[in-house]
Amino acid sequence: MAFILKTSVAGNALSFKRYPDIRVLNSIVSDQSEEGGYVAVGIGQREKLSDSTGAIMLSTDFDLVPRCAKDVRGSLLWNNEDTSGGFTSVIQYDRDTFAMVGSMSDGQIQPSQNVLVTIANTQCEILLSRHYGQGVEAENGQEYRYDETGTSITVVGKHLFIAGVTQKSTVGVCTDPVFRDILLFRINRVGNVMFMKQYDHDGKEDIAYAVTKRNRRTRPVLTSFPPKPTRPRVDIFIAGSSVSKSFNGKVENDDVFLLNTNMWGNIKSFEIFGGAWDDGAYQANMDLEITPDSNVLIQANTKSFTSKQATDQYTFLIERYDSILKQCYDLNLNLKCWPIPFS
Repeated sequence: MAFILKTSVAGNALSFKRYPDIRVLNSIVSDQSEEGGYVAVGIGQREKLSDSTGAIMLSTDFDLVPRCAKDVRGSLLWNNEDTSGGFTSVIQYDRDTFAMVGSMSDGQIQPSQNVLVTIANTQCEILLSRHYGQGVEAENGQEYRYDETGTSITVVGKHLFIAGVTQKSTVGVCTDPVFRDILLFRINRVGNVMFMKQYDHDGKEDIAYAVTKRNRRTRPVLTSFPPKPTRPRVDIFIAGSSVSKSFNGKVENDDVFLLNTNMWGNIKSFEIFGGAWDDGAYQANMDLEITPDSNVLIQANTKSFTSKQATDQYTFLIERYDSILKQCYDLNLNLKCWPIPFS
């Protein structure tokens, strides 16, 4: 059963509500419009099929009383209950609408998972809901299933940037995935894909958990009076977990990665943070923010930098600077990138 707890700045409980029809809420955002309230997203359990889960959005007023809830299926099998999925993240898209991302399978014999992106208002009216992914494809007589999951979302103007993971598996064979890599794509205001890219470090597992943007406005060019302002430069930052031997030459461990791209997904830098033990993260406890002085702040987990190494996970807080005299537990690495076919 999902719940929302609202507290004061001091941590004192102000209100608490349970929502029996929702299994879990993964993300919540405050409604910044005059109406106020909150929008949360997560996973709901459908009654007719016990194994079928829904991508749920919940809209509440300021006191957490529900205004509405919606089981979103996107564009897959609208009349078929046999779809499963859920939302992982929600942001405010503009003044009175919200963008949310997650994943959903189509319920076929070999179900493939696609990224689900939805834009809705506080009355749970769906303005846009689409799936993005490759499905099942044949290569040299062998079928492969492509699964894509959206884990985080950010907005630049009216365009959405979605980060997550793309995985390729052999159909009918119980083996490890062919790859499990970072996914990043951009859609415009009507849901059309501007680019979709896959990133891989060292042929191992790389999973994106958080994405954000950083605006950098360049100085006006003094060729006219008054000076004409220039368009802002935007950096996209993606954080997640990457399997590597970067800090331990013998054993593969999870490390935190930070990928910096431009607006078209072109790599500007790729960095790994960690130590001799696992220092990766899980989606529920990884966060990525831009500080007021434009540095990047990452919250993750660590086993390397604790008094009880290799036994307990502790909070790992990283502040990454653009230019520093000393780099601690930080490696700049090469990253492979290639476009993903999309329609």
